[in-house]
Amino acid sequence: GRIYPVCLWKSLTGLQCAGCGMTRAAYALLHGQWKEAWNHNQLIYLFAPVGAYAVISYSLKVFSGRDLLPPLKITWWMAVLLALGGIAFMVWRNIT
Repeated sequence: GRIYPVCLWKSLTGLQCAGCGMTRAAYALLHGQWKEAWNHNQLIYLFAPVGAYAVISYSLKVFSGRDLLPPLKITWWMAVLLALGGIAFMVWRNIT
């Protein structure tokens, strides 16, 4: 049977969203399958280091009470840039 979640956006439109394939990409990356991870979703190579940093930072906070770095404050323009980047990636992956 199917073990990965179904993307609602892809089910409704037939198009891949920016996150489509991210679960499979993470699974492939964790198993050392670099090319397969890339083929599922290229953003995994951006999010994997960010996720690793978040896990390490959170663990350090829980066990030592100290922050690795001060929390990142997302400004409105950062949110807009991230959203536009996600939309651009979604368009690119559906036309190539």
